[in-house]
Amino acid sequence: MKRELCLLIAIPLLLFASCKEDRYEIEIPLSGIFLLAPESEADIDLNDPAAETYTFSWQEHPAEGSTLLLSASEFLLAPFAVETAEKTGYTFTVDELDQALAGFGISAGETGTIYWSVKPSDRLHVAASEIRPAIATRIRTRLLLPADQSHIELNGLRPDTEVVFSWDTENTEETRYALCFGLTPDLAANTVTIEAGKENVSNLTHQQLQEVLDQLGVKKFTNTRIYWNVLNTQTNKYHSRASSSLSVQGQMVFTDVRGEESITYPVTRITYSDGTSQVWLAANLRATRYPDGTPIESEYLHFAPASLGEDYVQAYGGYYSEPIKQLIAPEGWRLPTVDEFELLFFEAALVPGRWNVLKDPVYYETFDRESGHINEWGLSLVSAGQWSGGNIVNHKGIYCYMHAAGCDAWTCVLHDNGATLWWPWTDAATARFVYEE
Repeated sequence: MKRELCLLIAIPLLLFASCKEDRYEIEIPLSGIFLLAPESEADIDLNDPAAETYTFSWQEHPAEGSTLLLSASEFLLAPFAVETAEKTGYTFTVDELDQALAGFGISAGETGTIYWSVKPSDRLHVAASEIRPAIATRIRTRLLLPADQSHIELNGLRPDTEVVFSWDTENTEETRYALCFGLTPDLAANTVTIEAGKENVSNLTHQQLQEVLDQLGVKKFTNTRIYWNVLNTQTNKYHSRASSSLSVQGQMVFTDVRGEESITYPVTRITYSDGTSQVWLAANLRATRYPDGTPIESEYLHFAPASLGEDYVQAYGGYYSEPIKQLIAPEGWRLPTVDEFELLFFEAALVPGRWNVLKDPVYYETFDRESGHINEWGLSLVSAGQWSGGNIVNHKGIYCYMHAAGCDAWTCVLHDNGATLWWPWTDAATARFVYEE
């Protein structure tokens, strides 16, 4: 089927305009490379004890070299690519091929369909002359929990939540184990090891897993694929031939330590329509100290009156005066620029619910709730008003004032439930920050 389909598209296509006799011919360039082995629909079982390697071969190679492509898509989308130079074949070890299959979402021990072809290395944009499917079964694992290809979202607000790791020890002599984590399936370098004792189970907290990500050098607040296996500490060999993979979302919280003061804030990653994303602090700053731990002068910092209730005081956070607004950012964070605020509100206006996606359901008190989609972006903006004349004003309504970098002195950004952002004078305003990635 694949060869017939590809040959058909090599025939010039005739396009006719409904009211014209003009004829257009479109030539689709093909790779000109045809495949030899394995055959179409071949069974590749990586658990076959008689097979130590698997070879993919083709009839000829172009002078510029060949690239072997494996993919979970019949259109060779997002392929695993191997440059083979001037060769007509490439041989995988069982472990190498298993690692490639892991990237296609096939769980350990499971079977899936893959597609393969070969193209000239400097013309990967051309259509494949032949694409073959293969039925592939990954190496069975001795790792039980979490299941291979699992997803874990680390809860920064409940860091003591536990994840159970367990493995099969049937027909295994008593020994000691350690959990081993890395960024590649072979765990060949840059690994983190945690002692697990003699049992076949070990519980790690979300905080411990976040520390694993940190030690592996994973960028904060991202979703990352990591791999794990169990190390026999007496033989120094891995217990399972195949590692298991985990998709791990790092903790979406930030703990701001300023001397004796330590405050934990939620954060959120907002993805824009062009595919870029930005991490925002998802609560108003309420620090009473500068980042070096020294207290902020009382004339520069104000809080809502206690009569509003402790929850409102915390949600509204501090109102910081102009002279110190560039001095209060947590380490690794900065004030959003005018352009970044404008982009944030412009992008929110494009989605269902519009600016509702930015607003806290409790502490932003007046907006069009009937449109739904409240706080879908997790930013939790609040209608805290501003500090003026010795008191907070315009709070508990439609007004959200925040400091911005790059605006005129003694002004801030104001959102009032409309499409236009305003830049009013302010004695002091609340502060949010974006993460410097």
